[in-house]
Order: sequence, then structure tokens, then C-alpha cells
Amino acid sequence: MSLLVNRPHWPLGDSEMARRIRAHDWAATSLGPIEGWSGRLRLMVETVLDSPHVSSLACGPERILIYNDVAARLYGAGHPLALGRPLPETFPEGWATVAPLYARAFAGEAVQVVAQPLDTRGEGEAADAFDATLMPVRDDAGAITAVHMVGQEVGARVRAEEALRLSEERFRQFGDASSDVLWIRGADSLQWEYLSPAFEAIYGLRVEEAMAGKGLRSWTDLIFEEDRERAVACIARVREGKRVRFDYRVRRPDGGMRWLRNTDFPIYGPDGQVKRIGGIGQDVTELKRAGAALREAEARQRALVEGLPQLVWRSGEGGLWTWSSPQWHDFTGQDEEQSRSLGWLDALHPDDREPAREAWRRATAAGLLQVDCRIRHTGSGRYAWFQTRGVPVQSESRITEWIGSCTNIDDQMRARDVLRRAGEELEARVAERTAELMAAEESLHQAQKMEAVGQLTGGIAHDFNNMLQGVVGGIAMARRQIGRGHAEGAARYLGAAHDAAERAAGLTRRLLAFARRQRLEPRPVDVAGLVAGMADLIRRTVGPGIAVELQLRDGTGSVLCDPNELESALLNLCINARDAMPEGGRLSICTEEVRLSAADIQDGEVAPGTYAELSVADTGTGMPPEVLARVFEPFFTTKPQGQGTGLGLSQVYGFVRQSDGLVRIDSTPGYGTTIRLLLPLHDVVTMAAQAPGQSSALVAGTHGTVLLVDDEDAARGPAADRLRELGLAVLEARDGPDALRVLASVRPDLLVTDVGLPSGMNGRQVAEAAREHIPGLPVLFITGYAGTALPPGVEVIGKPFDLDVLARRVQTILETKLKSLGRDPDT
Repeated sequence: MSLLVNRPHWPLGDSEMARRIRAHDWAATSLGPIEGWSGRLRLMVETVLDSPHVSSLACGPERILIYNDVAARLYGAGHPLALGRPLPETFPEGWATVAPLYARAFAGEAVQVVAQPLDTRGEGEAADAFDATLMPVRDDAGAITAVHMVGQEVGARVRAEEALRLSEERFRQFGDASSDVLWIRGADSLQWEYLSPAFEAIYGLRVEEAMAGKGLRSWTDLIFEEDRERAVACIARVREGKRVRFDYRVRRPDGGMRWLRNTDFPIYGPDGQVKRIGGIGQDVTELKRAGAALREAEARQRALVEGLPQLVWRSGEGGLWTWSSPQWHDFTGQDEEQSRSLGWLDALHPDDREPAREAWRRATAAGLLQVDCRIRHTGSGRYAWFQTRGVPVQSESRITEWIGSCTNIDDQMRARDVLRRAGEELEARVAERTAELMAAEESLHQAQKMEAVGQLTGGIAHDFNNMLQGVVGGIAMARRQIGRGHAEGAARYLGAAHDAAERAAGLTRRLLAFARRQRLEPRPVDVAGLVAGMADLIRRTVGPGIAVELQLRDGTGSVLCDPNELESALLNLCINARDAMPEGGRLSICTEEVRLSAADIQDGEVAPGTYAELSVADTGTGMPPEVLARVFEPFFTTKPQGQGTGLGLSQVYGFVRQSDGLVRIDSTPGYGTTIRLLLPLHDVVTMAAQAPGQSSALVAGTHGTVLLVDDEDAARGPAADRLRELGLAVLEARDGPDALRVLASVRPDLLVTDVGLPSGMNGRQVAEAAREHIPGLPVLFITGYAGTALPPGVEVIGKPFDLDVLARRVQTILETKLKSLGRDPDT
């Protein structure tokens, strides 16, 4: 036994695996304690540790693994657990691959493998490749006890070779699929080293024959003699490191000719010298033929254009001419250069140049140039009319140029002038006759208008005269009673006069409703609830001979309108329906929720949306179309004289339209009439319902100063006196300027002003000026006509009004103001 064997701390060395082998518990393995290993085994272990390559021993039937530092780095996560363990257990993924190799080596065969894929890291993927040799190791008796493996990881080389192979394969597939010829030739020999299959289709020569040819000559022999010298010169430039492109013709062996367009470029070696020449040959035979055909077509087109009588031109954007035909030169004297750009404008009449420029500015958007202008004839100096038309030529949705012509229309223009003069004479005669007819029509229209106005004013005068008679008669009798000392009797006549005045006020309200100028007090209204509340009144009104049917939909929603006016409108419709059924019938009142689209609305009368529909249908006599067309006219009625004012339906129409609604009417003679009122629904009504309830009882002793503005003395005086009875200080003004003079020296607690005032200021303007002087000043408007728009939410009383109504409203406003200031209204 050698001294090496008996040395302590074997194996020697400070490598990682030497240390690990010394420290390993080999007694727990089939190899036994390290002190009992044979000299041959120890020698093989030292050989493994000293190897610069991947080296290992698989010992015994269990294939106990011993390996060096190089292998340890390769094993990754399998190291160091692999030391001293069976190889199949340590690398089960790779063992399936190498088991047959180890079996052959244990059988006594020296096994060598090249680029063997192997999973050495236990990652489930053969990420490494090895060149390896497996040799059997025998003991002293000649029995094989282990296998020594020496290998080298060659994965990088294998991957590089595979990448090169794939690259060559892709290049070959690209070349095989290309319809152009791809080639590579030596820079010195000019011998082809690679030709793609398209060479055969284009040149008509087999690739093998061309590759076997003698360099440049085998190629130049195919080229037309006229193109050969230039082609050779281009190849020489590529050998100098330049990129060239050139066209040439080749003669195929079958006698055919092809045009080729070569793009050749240098390929440099590692020393920076041109080693090879690469190239792409494109068959441009059809392109050359198309070019020749195009030139031939252009020649034919030029001959055709030059034979036309029109003046033909080509232009860029904005009228910048690029070409003009010989006819233009012959007519204008301008040659092609003089007409270029905007030079052609010089041949136009000065008055027509700007219209021509404007036509060009519109042409791009319109897609057409069209303008008539006068062009000067070079021989006579006379201007002739030409019709100019141009169309764009587009490429890829972009205008590349314009093509157009100028056609002589001078004869047509002269003929048109003759016709125009004849037409003017005819028009003058027609106008004279038309004027006579229009005068007659105007007379008829004026008569019809006067008849309508007469009907309107007659109706108003009739009703007002009746009511004024009641006022005048009542006042006259009251005076007589007072003169006799009978004050009690005077009260009866004054009451009659007051009633007549109230009826007159009702008439004016109906007129304002028709004109849509009445002052409404909109509140949330449940239409179905309103109808249900009026059911008894309606039945009593129409009488027992008419059956009243209610079809009310619950939950229709609220509308925003004046409930009093809606009740009045419904009652009017029911009375009309009753009068249309003198023999009795059926009256149906329905509520429904409907959706109106833009198609359902004519001329934008209202906005599309959801509406509450209130319909009143009768089974009465119905109306013919001529009556139906006039039903909303004021004072139009089909009832006998004295039985109707003709304001009922006009008042309904005015109220609904003023409430942003619609009125629809359908009627058929003999079947009845249906009138539908459509009012917009308001799902959420932000306006609080204002009940017309009274404030506190009127008592004297109210404090405050009121500025009362009204231009009517008869209206202002009584109102001021009634307010003074409450204990208020009342300042009076006739108009806006008068009110401003009062405000300059006094700060009233309340402004009460008429809306319609003279002297250039209306009531709204007076209120705005007063609030600039006294911020937060309460304002109460009084008006008999809502012709001036007032801000929403303001306090308004409509004329005529009861003086007590005015007094209560003023008292309420002042009390509210005092409470907001934290003061007791009674002190």
C-alpha cells in the first residue's frame, strides 16, 4: 500500500469536493468507510477531482455518485445532496436518458456520446448538452465496480449551431418564396455562391448550370450587348464598396427577353474588405411594358387633346397651372410657360379674375371647378365668354392634380342676353298684370281682415257694452239713492255694478288667455285628482240626459299649471260637449300618461318628453273640416246668437300653450269630437304649492312706508287711500322717473308698482333701480297685461283686483319683512 493511501485527511486538496468527500459519512453507503476503500478506487477519485472537465464516478450496483467541482457547478440545486447518493435517485429526470449508456459501460463497453441533451439541474427540461465518454472501472480481480464519466458541456455550441441552422433555413425559405432573384457571389471570382429558385423562372437557366458557370462571363453572356458594359461597370463599383441599382435586359435560352432591375451591395469580411457581393434581381418586364404603354397613351391623349376645340389645361391645387394645350396659346397668345402657375389669369377679363380665384378656393371642398369667365382673343383683342370646368385626379384619396377645359360659349351668352331682354319685357308685362291681381287680392284680403277684426271688436264691444251698462246703471241708481238719503238702497246698486265689473274682468282674462298673456299661478296639480274632484259638478252641469264616464289613471304624475284655469278649461270642454249632444249621449273624460317623440310634434311646438293627457270625448254631432279649422279663433262660434261668446276654446288653447302644452282635436260629423289636452309631467316639483289662503285679518295699525307707482290716477288714488286706512305711510308716483325722485330722498319698506308704465321705464326696470338703491327691498307688481317678462317667484296681483286683496298682500309682505328682521309686527 502506498504512502498516499495511509495519509490522513484523504483526499488531499482544498477544493470544495475534496473537503466534502473527506467530511461525508461513507459508512452509511454501500462503499463503506473511506478508510477501507481500495487503492484503485482512491486513484479514480483523485482522477475525478483533478479533471478540468465534468467528471464523476458511479459506483456499485446502486450507482453511488462521486463528482468534482466542475460537475457540482453544473448540478445546480442537486448539489451537494447528490454526493454519496444513488445516481437514479439524485437525477431522476436525467436518468431515463443516460441509464442505457451506463448499462452499456457497466457491461464493459467504452461509450462516447456527442451533444447529448440532459437535465442535470432537475428542472424537468434538458437544458444542457454534453460531449461525454463513459469508461468501465475494474477492481484488482477484473470485475467492473464503477463507471468513470468525463464530459464537456456544449450547450452554447449546440444552440449556436441550431440558431445558425434556423437562420440559414429562414433565409432559404425566404429565398425560395421570393419572386425576385436573390444571389451571393464572390467579390474576386464573381462566381455565384447562392441563387434563389426565382433565377430559373426569370433567366430561363437552371440554377445548377448557372452555379457551374465561370464567374462573370456566365452572367454577362446572358445580357443584351447594348446593356452589358454598363452592367459590368456597376458590378465593379460594388467591389469598391458602393451600393448600385441598374436596369438591363437578358436573353433567355428560349429566345425570350426579360427586363431586370438589380440592386447589388457589398458584403464585408472580418477584415473590413469586400468579400462577397449580394444582390436582388427584380423582373420589371411588365413594368417596362406598362411604362411604354403609358407613354404611348400619353402621346395619343396629347394628340387627341390638341385636336379638341376646347382650351385644355392641367393644374395643381389653388389654380396653379402646370400645362396648357396649344389651343390656349393660339387663342390667348400665351405660351405654356407664360400660362404656368397663375399666369393664365392675365388672359382673363379684369372683372373675372377674382371670381375665378374664388371658384378655385371652393373647388377642393366641392370636388368640382366651375366658373364662367371672359378670355381675351390675341388677334382681335375682343373678350369671349368661356365655360371653365375642372375635375380632380385622385391617388390614394388625395388630389394629385386637376384636369379641365375652357369651352367657348360666347354665342350662347349672346343668345341668352337676347332671351334675357325678351324675358325682361315679358316679366315687366307679367309684373304689371300681377300687380293688378295682387292689388285686387290685397283689397279682398283687407276686406277679410277687416271682417275678422270687426267680428273680434264687435264681440268684445257687445259683451263690454252689456257689462258697462251694468256698471253705469248701477252707479247712476246708487247716486240717485244717495241723493234721496237712502244709503241702504245704494249698496244694492253698487253691488250690481261691482258684479258687472267682475264679469268684465273675467272677459279680459279670457282674452289674455287666448293671447297667452294672462298671469298664471302654476302649482303642482294631480290631473286625475282634479277631474275626480269635479265629477259631481260636471254631472250637474251636463244634466241627466248625458252619461258621464271617468277613466282616470292613478299615478299619472303631477303637472305644473294654474289649477283654476285647468278647472275652467275642463268645464268649458264639458259644456261644449253637452251643447253638441242636445238629444243626450255619452261624455268620456280620461287621463293617461303618454310619451311624445320628436316625430309626434309639429314644428317644435313643445319639447319631446312625457305628458299627462286629459281627453274629453263626446258622441255628439261632430264638426266638418271647415269648422274644425276655425274652432280656436276668438269669437268664432256655431251656436245661435246670444248663446255663446266664441271665447271658450280660444281660452283653453291659450292656457294650455302658455303652460307649455299642446291641444289636439279630432272630430267626425255624426260621430262626435275628442279634445286632448297634453301638459308636460313634472316628476319632482320644486315649487311649493302656494295656497291662496288669507293672511291675518285686516286691522288698522300696520306700520311702514309704501311707494305706490301707477300712471292711472283712478287706480292709484283708491289703492293709496285703502293702504292709508291700515295706518301705512303711502308715497305716490306717476311713472318711473317720478319714483326715482322719491327714492332719492326716502327709503320705503315696500315698492308697489304697475308693470306697464309710460316715460321709458316699465315696472320691472323701476324695481331693479329701487333694489340697487335699497338692496332686498320687497316688490309687489300689479298688472292688467303680462306683456313684460317678470322674474320667477315675484309677488304679482292682476288687475282688476279687490282693494282688500291688495291690502292683505301688502300687510303680509310687511309682516314677513319685520319677522325676518326679528321685530314684532304688532309693535
